Amino acid sequence: MNDETGKIVIGTHSTEVITMRSLELLIRELPPEAQKELRELVQALHAKYVRRSNSPFRFDWAGALSHLKKDYTSVQMQHETLDIWGD
Repeated sequence: MNDETGKIVIGTHSTEVITMRSLELLIRELPPEAQKELRELVQALHAKYVRRSNSPFRFDWAGALSHLKKDYTSVQMQHETLDIWGD
């Protein structure tokens, strides 16, 4: 979120606006062990919330049900899937 000064606002604590710059200064004041803990937390949050688009979508599953082609139509397979998933 941007504030009226154009700075990127990370969050607010009461009336204080926390920008990337002020957040960096707060982090630098932490002891090394706390900085390490914060770095690990940020990496865990990044892994949880940031979608990685480095690799293209793989279709290695394509054709996995081809052996069922003679027994089911695609519509029947869709119905079976919905029944299994519980709509």
